[in-house]
Amino acid sequence: MTDHPSSRLLSPLELKIFGKLLGSEFPGAAELRNQLPKTRVKGHWGADSPSIDVEVPDSVPAAPIETGSFRPPAPSSTARATSSVSSSSG
Repeated sequence: MTDHPSSRLLSPLELKIFGKLLGSEFPGAAELRNQLPKTRVKGHWGADSPSIDVEVPDSVPAAPIETGSFRPPAPSSTARATSSVSSSSG
């Protein structure tokens, strides 16, 4: 991961990606969706990688899931989403 001195809010594209990932109903999905407006990008995985690390302030209610990676169910499929989030925005 490439560290950046400051964090930023999610871009419109990143919000859309998270919206798709969290579009299915599963335990904790509603809480995770409610966290999106306060979610901040705290780093990128590398110059050539669209993957990001995110953080949510402690003041935002937590979702009842394990901290770290999760795999929300894919809509109408047995396929699973990966735990990293990628976008092509720079």
